[in-house]
Amino acid sequence: MASPAEVAAMRRAIALSAAGLGTTSPNPPVGCVLLDPAGRIVGEGYHERKGEPHAEAQALAAAGPLASDATAVVTLEPCNHQGRTPPCRQALIDAGIRRAVVAVIDPTSRGEGGVAELRRADVEVETDVLAGEARIVLGQWLAGLKTRRPVITWPYLITDHGVEALPADTEEARLLHVNADAVLRADGTVREAVPDSHGKGILSLQDQPPGTGATEAAAALYDGGVRHLLLDGGPDAAGPFLASGLVDRVVAFMPHGGASGRPAAGLPWPLLPPGFVITGAARTEGFVRVEGQDQALSRLMAPCYCPRGPGCPRTGYPLGSIARVKTSASLDNDQESETESGSRLVIAVDGPSGAGKSSASRGAASALGLRYLDTGSMYRALTWWLLDRGADTADPEVVARLAAEPVIEVSTDPLAPWTRVDGTDVSEAIRTQEVTGAVSAVAAVPQVRAHLIAMQRRIIAGAAPGIVAEGRDIGTVVAPDAQVKVFLTADGAARASRRAAEASWATQSDQDRRDRLDAAQSGKAADAVHIDSTGLGLDEVVGIIVGLVPQKSR
Repeated sequence: MASPAEVAAMRRAIALSAAGLGTTSPNPPVGCVLLDPAGRIVGEGYHERKGEPHAEAQALAAAGPLASDATAVVTLEPCNHQGRTPPCRQALIDAGIRRAVVAVIDPTSRGEGGVAELRRADVEVETDVLAGEARIVLGQWLAGLKTRRPVITWPYLITDHGVEALPADTEEARLLHVNADAVLRADGTVREAVPDSHGKGILSLQDQPPGTGATEAAAALYDGGVRHLLLDGGPDAAGPFLASGLVDRVVAFMPHGGASGRPAAGLPWPLLPPGFVITGAARTEGFVRVEGQDQALSRLMAPCYCPRGPGCPRTGYPLGSIARVKTSASLDNDQESETESGSRLVIAVDGPSGAGKSSASRGAASALGLRYLDTGSMYRALTWWLLDRGADTADPEVVARLAAEPVIEVSTDPLAPWTRVDGTDVSEAIRTQEVTGAVSAVAAVPQVRAHLIAMQRRIIAGAAPGIVAEGRDIGTVVAPDAQVKVFLTADGAARASRRAAEASWATQSDQDRRDRLDAAQSGKAADAVHIDSTGLGLDEVVGIIVGLVPQKSR
């Protein structure tokens, strides 16, 4: 588990990585901080441009000989290939780094990945540390890997004459440009958002000929290295992209004058384009700045998790919000039994620990554009909460009495999964040896299962356009009506090896003990497809799962 000093250093590394926004594309913005054995910062750095030293190399250069025996805290897995610069994992090994703390695993890593090579060189590695926070900066780059287009932002000004382009000479426009890669104007011209910010020849920017479709233009700009695109103009510039559902974010600037007045007549809309919802607002010099996101995208990224559903009169949570859920026994009986998936695609992935359920499920969800649910994280979250309060997790009566107390939140974004308890991010804390040793006993308590299964069913029923749910008895109890069911296994040696890669303390005896404790919740659904992942790569397993989905449901 990451130490407090390492967690603090990771947040500094995330802040450093943001200094590369608007300059690193097509590479990801990455930050790195080096800590000596006493937890003091001895070097730090970030990646500024493609072809220039990566964050790890910059930090090593700053630390010099102090890098020996240090801990490298880095926002993205150190690269494992020779490109314009040497592999970062080798630079860390050569410098004598003893430990690496990584936020996000690089989905583009070559071979087995930098983490595997570091471990092979006897470097201790901790992964998924503040991954959700790191994705705040890495999000645009990660989104592009999935959509193969840039993240698109449209800033505009609301005036007495209508909706117009945000003037380029405003401070707000300059700030938007600093954080973007390129600007597309209504006439199809494309310019680097800040001239020469990426370096000579890094971005290949081609003006878009008249008649070019929005989807085609976005794909061409992505191929040219653009990861964040600004639309410069009024509705004439943004209209085709809005119509194609390609605008990810709008930033509206509305002048604020007197406290009493009337808006200009003839505006195409009062504030935001139809279908957009407000995600942020602030007063600036002379304007009210309002950020908006497409409502469909907002609902997809933040579905309601309230046990009574969206718009619940008891909680008042609106459709599309992430509600903090109190695991309560006061659910209506008809709500507890709901498993119908309607028209939404539900894929249930079951199997023993170490079979690769989480990685395969996240991969399948990402490939199919679905949500992702790790039911095991909920049981772990409750277990962590009980242990944190000194409760006896081996006493079923104690566990049953306290099970309704914690407020649990989970993310269903396959690219940014997280778990929170009472507002605290416990995504890393729930993976410790202590929690792993106690979770099976907690999960076996009937009251716990009733609470969490009801919550899981509500999440599954509300996930649009569908969901990949993984964990124990998903296909037999939680979602017996799932259209696709998978029972994923691997031989004992493979499972133990995978568990050890995730947690250095895991042993074969731990695996055997976990199997015995989980046996009651590990049944295979009669209609589930059995996949033995022994000897298969992750891509192969994901491909098999995706191949089980009917073409009309993809």
